[in-house]
Amino acid sequence: GVQATTDLNVGGRRTRIGYRQLSSVDGRALILAAPRLVEDPPYTDIYAVILAAILGFAAAVWLAARAADALS
Repeated sequence: GVQATTDLNVGGRRTRIGYRQLSSVDGRALILAAPRLVEDPPYTDIYAVILAAILGFAAAVWLAARAADALS
């Protein structure tokens, strides 16, 4: 699909708005627009936090199973 971005002032703050054409039905385009403040940092570190949480949960389940086996 077609993509475009533009920077605008919204409420006195620089905002980048991304537009993406998702589909076209009966000659009418469905457009998704997503605003984001220009000065906001990207959320790349959140993926590392999510991965660490999932690995920690898996380790806790595994250790709990080992402890249950040792006690029985």
